[in-house]
This record gives sequence, C-alpha cells and structure tokens, in this order.
Amino acid sequence: MSKKDTKKKRLVTLKTSPDKANLILANKLKQDALTIMSNQDIWRVFAKYGKICLSGSAELDLLVYPDLDVYFDCYKKDINIIDIFSKTLSNVVKLDNVSSVKMAKELYKTDNRVPKGTYLQIKFRLNSRLWQIDIWHFANKSNFNKQLKYTEELKAKIDASPDKKMLILEAKHAIKRPDGSTPSYSGYYVYQAVFNHGLTDVNAIKKYVASCNIQPTKY
Repeated sequence: MSKKDTKKKRLVTLKTSPDKANLILANKLKQDALTIMSNQDIWRVFAKYGKICLSGSAELDLLVYPDLDVYFDCYKKDINIIDIFSKTLSNVVKLDNVSSVKMAKELYKTDNRVPKGTYLQIKFRLNSRLWQIDIWHFANKSNFNKQLKYTEELKAKIDASPDKKMLILEAKHAIKRPDGSTPSYSGYYVYQAVFNHGLTDVNAIKKYVASCNIQPTKY
C-alpha cells in the first residue's frame, strides 16, 4: 500500500460517524449532569426534606443539550414547599456559576401541560456550557408517581433497544432549534413516534413531531 493510500485510510478511520458523535455528546452531557447532581451547594436544602429524582433526557441517557429535569419528592409532612424552594433560590443565586434563577408557583394556570405545583429554574455554567436546571414539585403525589413510572418504563425500552436509542438521538438532533435546544415537550413526541407508532425514518419522525403542534413554554 502506498503512503498516499495509507494516509487516506487513516483519515477515514479518524472520522466519527454522526451516530457515534451523537452518542459521545450524550455521554458527555450525562457525566456533566451527574456532576451537577453531586453539587451539594445546589441541593443542600432539598436533601434535608426529601430526595431529588433525575428525570427526562438525562435519566434516559438521551441528552442533546445541557438541560436537566429533576423532581423533588418531599418525605416530610406539614412542610412548606414554597419555603424549601425559596431558601434554595436564595442560596444558589449567590453561587459564582449561577447566572440566573427563576421561581413560579402557578405555571399550571398558564400552561395546561403542567400539573399544579412549584417550579424553580437555575441557569448554571459548567465546563463552558450553560445548563438549564428545571426543578419541579407536584402538589399531587400521584402526578409525581406517574412521571416516575413513565420514565422507568421508557428507560427499560430504550436500554433494550440500542438501535432505537440511536434513532431517537438522531431525531432529536434533527429537530434542534438554532440555539441547539429542542422544542419543549418534543422529546415526548419523539418517543411516541418511535415506540407507539413504530416510525424508523428520521424525516417521518420530524413530520410527526411537527404535526403535534407543540406550543412554546410560557416560563
């Protein structure tokens, strides 16, 4: 084999396929998510009263953007949830890596996709990426249990189907907005397209997600 052919072969070998690149990014983002989850400065107040449960794309190992969804499961009765969220807000806004915080008590009044409860958003910088951390507590425990069960069942399906996992990552990258994020709730419709409707073509998945007429979030 000539030196020229050898060089060409090396260049081809060094190229990373889109599927592999998507998986590498998802794994890297998951590691960053776990780093954030281990940051006691963020979760200290919550830890006194209950448990923070990882959910969404981070729990499913399907991250395409630094966006972390977690749910607070409060173990103690007669505790004012607003106080817990307010104390957390007061603490984290002082952290150097935090650029902004936002809290809401009545999102369900402006967005019918959101159950009644409390919401805290933290913008947190880690490794040159600005993460959006969405922390939820549902007033009705059944809503929390339903979300937990849905995530567990979906994770089992994804873990059992590596090809579908790669397809979902490809589809999520295909529907990204200019800033790299995916439309709110779009992940749900991608999973539905793959597992409920059996779609295997990225363009067909994109078309299905577009047909769901996803409304932008109001928070």
